[in-house]
This record gives sequence, structure tokens and C-alpha cells, in this order.
Amino acid sequence: MSLINKLKKPRYSDFKLLYPKAKLKKNKFKLWRWLVIGRISLFVSWSAIRFNIPANTITYLSFIAGLLSFVFFYPSELHNSFVGAILLNLSYLLDCSDGHIARYNKKNSSLGKFLDDSLGEFIITPMWFFIGFGLFNNSDIFIDYLTINIHSSASDIVLFLSFIASITYALRIIISNRYSENLVKNNFQLNKNKKPTISKIIYKNTLVLGGVLGPFLIIFSFFKITSFLIILYSFIYLFNLIHCFLMYYRKLKKQDNEVF
Repeated sequence: MSLINKLKKPRYSDFKLLYPKAKLKKNKFKLWRWLVIGRISLFVSWSAIRFNIPANTITYLSFIAGLLSFVFFYPSELHNSFVGAILLNLSYLLDCSDGHIARYNKKNSSLGKFLDDSLGEFIITPMWFFIGFGLFNNSDIFIDYLTINIHSSASDIVLFLSFIASITYALRIIISNRYSENLVKNNFQLNKNKKPTISKIIYKNTLVLGGVLGPFLIIFSFFKITSFLIILYSFIYLFNLIHCFLMYYRKLKKQDNEVF
């Protein structure tokens, strides 16, 4: 390991050895990252190191790619949900790459982590609304089907549900952070070594871009049925928000009973 760290321009095979085993175990919750994005991100990180590109530069490029995806989701002459989905996944790919560079250069700074986490949320949080807003004026096949066979205001409904998807995603993160703050304050310990169940792995993979959502966005936009995905995820995220709130409520109530 010390020999690898001394290499200014490591071989790709050597660079792969630096990937933390702990992160490999967590990747079962992000199958898209584990099977595709993670493997490509290692190569991107290795290439960046050989060209002396710092981690924060990759973070900024990830953010720019995410913003560009909004340009193609937005209702304009450039509207193309498929290109937007590709750019969104490129943004996620770069977001997975900067950490490898920081670890190799031993520059895991607080600022770098803040930028990595914050800029990523600037992209993921409004993502659904941008997609829905774009489809409001550029309906896809599924919206056309709903308009003809179910309701003439299908575009309005999809736009509203895209807002629900974005806001419920953001609210879930907010209450999770509030939950964590209360656990730290009261020194309540969680059982982090608990083996995840199959249902939990499937559940987690459904929610995140690194799970099935990443490839779903590409596939559904290619076949011009992204609006179906908006409808599906608006209910998934709403259910997840309610589920998490009730779960945190029960756990904190149990914690208070144990403390007092």
C-alpha cells in the first residue's frame, strides 16, 4: 500500500486496490453504481490523477453536467429528455469519481465533502420538477395516452406530481437530518452491523440514482414514457417520506423512554 501511495502516476490495477472495502459492501444498495457507474468512475478517477486534475474540479464538472441536464429537460427547442437523462447520469458518474481522487491524494477536506454533498443535492432535488415542467409543454407517449383515454388534463397532473416527487424527496432528507441530530444529542447508538434484508436492498435501490433510478431514467426517456416514471416515483417518495417519519417517531419515542 505504501508503494502505491508513492506512485505519482499509478497503474490502473494499482489504483483499484485503494478502493475501500467498506464502500464495496455498501454498494449492494446501489446496483447501478456497483455494476456500471462505479467501475467507470474508477477509470475516470485514475485518468484524472494521471493528468493532475484535483477532486474539486471533478465535483464542479459534475455540477455543470447536472445543470446541462436541466437545459435539455427544460421546455425549449433543446428539449430532449433522453439527452437530459444521459447528462444526469454523467453528473452522477463524476460525483462518484471525485472521492477516489481525494482519497488517493489524501485530501479528504471538509470543504470538499461539503461541495460534493451540497452541489449534488442542488441537482437531484429539483430534478423531477424540471423533467415534469419539460413534459408539460412537450408531452411524451404516456401523457398522450392518458390525455386521450383517461383525463384531458394529464399534463397538469404530471406536472403537479413532479413537484410532489421533488418536494417529498427534499423533505425526507430534511427529517432524516433532524432525526440524526437528535440521536447524536442523546448519545443513542444504532445497530449499524445489522445485516440488511433482501427487501431493504430492493427498497434502497429503488429510491436512489445509483440504484435502478439511473438506468430507468435513460430507458424510460428513450421510449418517451418518462411521465410514467414521474407518476410512479411521486407515490414512492411520498410513501417513503411517511414511512420514514413514522419510523423516526417510533425510534425517538423509544429512545426517550430508555433515557428517562
